[in-house]
Amino acid sequence: MPTSEGETQPLLSPRNDKQHYNLANLPPLRFWLLCLSIWTGTFLSALDGTIIATLLTPIGSSFNASNQVQWLGTSYLLAVCVFTPIYGRLADIAGRRAAHITAFGFFTLGTIGCAIAPSMGFLIAARALAGIGGGGINTVGVIIITDLVDLRRRGMFQGYANIFFGVGAALGGPVGGWISDTIGWRGAFWVQPPFLIVAGIGVWVNAKRTKPIDQPPIQDGKWITKVKQIDWAGLVLLIVGVGSLLLAMSYKTSSQTSSGEEYKWSNPLIYGLLLTSFFTTILFILTEHYISTNPILPLSLLSRRTPLGVAISNFFMTLSQFSLLYNVPLYFSTVHLDSSSVAGAHLLPNSIMICFGSLFVGWIMRRTGRYWYLTLACGGLIVLTCVALCTWGEGTQGWMTWIHVAPGGFGYAGVLTTSLVGLMSDVTREGKGEQ
Repeated sequence: MPTSEGETQPLLSPRNDKQHYNLANLPPLRFWLLCLSIWTGTFLSALDGTIIATLLTPIGSSFNASNQVQWLGTSYLLAVCVFTPIYGRLADIAGRRAAHITAFGFFTLGTIGCAIAPSMGFLIAARALAGIGGGGINTVGVIIITDLVDLRRRGMFQGYANIFFGVGAALGGPVGGWISDTIGWRGAFWVQPPFLIVAGIGVWVNAKRTKPIDQPPIQDGKWITKVKQIDWAGLVLLIVGVGSLLLAMSYKTSSQTSSGEEYKWSNPLIYGLLLTSFFTTILFILTEHYISTNPILPLSLLSRRTPLGVAISNFFMTLSQFSLLYNVPLYFSTVHLDSSSVAGAHLLPNSIMICFGSLFVGWIMRRTGRYWYLTLACGGLIVLTCVALCTWGEGTQGWMTWIHVAPGGFGYAGVLTTSLVGLMSDVTREGKGEQ
């Protein structure tokens, strides 16, 4: 992500501490209330992610469907993957405030649905509904902060957001486990909606009449006209393509046929889903490139080095982080037979280091304006945690299970912060050149 002028040339503008970070010129109280409301959404989405990871075992036992609990994660992440790109376009069409409130609405309804779920199928569907909002809460929150804060301080503010994320992820495991052990797993979902409603109201009130948050930058008009601008063909193709791939992998690794045997790659269901995913993905790429006027995934971005590098790094970083969040509590609850609260507590070191990583990397970037070597170092920490987790076995000392998950949290926060600022600086610089 360095510039063409040299590997050591800072991409950020020279330091100017006198420049105010509040680009919208909001009153200080209103500015910080808006930020706090956005970060509360980030906190709750992270809390929800680690709560569900510690509840998989009791939920499976409650519905006598332990072989289906993996779908709780699959449905949520599928919805996040597919609908997150839509929020970027929706934020441009309808405005940041409307897009963020829409995300809060879906997430709240999905969480309430999880709390009242009468069956595993209903719960899986409710998790998908929550996922539609969960991805938007984080995505639009980042967009709003980008509108409010100048580029040099964006790393620090992303660090603040990561602190809320880390605290939420840290509390989700032990708190969710404690609630499950005391009043039942449904209580872990009931505690979230009141805070979601308060945070949504905070965004709605404090973002009112604040450009560009409250004003659609593309065009005004009737809501039906704005809805038609969304790339619905690309959305459907993305759902089918990604959904088919996830279904194939989930059936192959976690399900059995009606005769009790594991699915083989030669099974018509498996290779049928894989072929569907492959051809639908090709159609999606062609549609985005040749047909869609407002594509949800502008392929031209991926032709440039920095956006492509950020996409690849974030793919593998998120893959490792969510694997850790879901599998570490499951490992301790099923292999060691620990309680939900003890299993969730093993995520604490990872979450705490997310907070420290955010503060440290944001502070370094603000002072130096450089982040390329920081990205490499933090990425190495993620690899270190992945390698350490692969060594777990019967002879692993207890203290190692607490230490091994920590470097990945620091690395995750660091790469998330540096890659975001790198992407913003590249896109901003390119946009200025085109004008």
